[in-house]
Amino acid sequence: MSTLTVLCIFFTVFPAYANPSPYTVPTSTAIEEKTKEIEELKRELTSLEKEIEDLNGRKISLKNWVEVYNARVAEAGLEVVVANEALEKQEKIIAQRIRNIYKLGERRYLEVLLGSKTFLELLENIVFLPRIVEQDKKVLKKLQERKKEVEKKKRKLEEIRDIQSHLLVEYQKTLNELLNKRSRLNELLSWASDELRLLIEEEQRRYQESFKSAQKNSYLGEVNTAVAFVEPYSGQAFLTSERFPKRFRATGEVYTLVASWYGPGFHGRTTSSGEIFNQEDFTCAHPTFSFGTYLAVTYKDKSIIVKVNDRGPFIPGRSLDLSKKAAKTLGILSSGVATVKVEIVKPLP
Repeated sequence: MSTLTVLCIFFTVFPAYANPSPYTVPTSTAIEEKTKEIEELKRELTSLEKEIEDLNGRKISLKNWVEVYNARVAEAGLEVVVANEALEKQEKIIAQRIRNIYKLGERRYLEVLLGSKTFLELLENIVFLPRIVEQDKKVLKKLQERKKEVEKKKRKLEEIRDIQSHLLVEYQKTLNELLNKRSRLNELLSWASDELRLLIEEEQRRYQESFKSAQKNSYLGEVNTAVAFVEPYSGQAFLTSERFPKRFRATGEVYTLVASWYGPGFHGRTTSSGEIFNQEDFTCAHPTFSFGTYLAVTYKDKSIIVKVNDRGPFIPGRSLDLSKKAAKTLGILSSGVATVKVEIVKPLP
């Protein structure tokens, strides 16, 4: 729950002896719902900000890897160039050697062989050219394998880089969607905050009017006792204020509460509802029941009807504070505290 809601409830539930300001605003259902909506939007924004931060971190890391693989692809490209150059160079050497042998001709080759001084030298001259050819074939094959190897390496690096680049694009797309969502949530939060402000202002205006009306209609004199009846409890009489309705309907909403009473020291002071507290009237304080709620209170063989117009009690273990006259009529004035049966009742027309 937000600080605003807590403050509203705090001021709402303070009892008459807190002497609240007429500018205190009770928390209405609309205000509570709007506050919950704002808190939910804030939680969603907080979660979204974390998601954006995490995705940004992954995007930066991936971008760095893309740059690393770009560099590796460039290095592999250079290796491919070097391998091609070495292969081309060797191919040129072999081609030149073949051309030289061709230019030499068969007659010149026979002259070389016949010019051998020994038989061993003759054999060496015979196997010399095939040996050169075989050696050239090995060198050429090795260079071709090297070329294929570095080209394969380059292609693999390019594949990895391309996958990462595609993922980077997807990251950016998702990030843009999250940023747009954040913008929409901020707009909703702004609208909800404005609506909450208007609700509070309207609640304050209504409360001030209600407060002034309650003070105007307050009565501090001795209040006569009257008899009221609650349907369907036929034959059972409830004592109450002559200023209250005399016919009620039971709601079935029954509680067992620990009741106490208050009066001296608070008589004539403002209650949380705005009414002036009259210890000689049939009123009570409750932590949460709406102001103006009528309660049928029973203790042993006595029953009364009181109206909620204040907040309290604030002593642990107690949940209902009766006015002095209500406590006296119910028979708990001397004991001070008693467990009572309470039912919410509705006035009949």
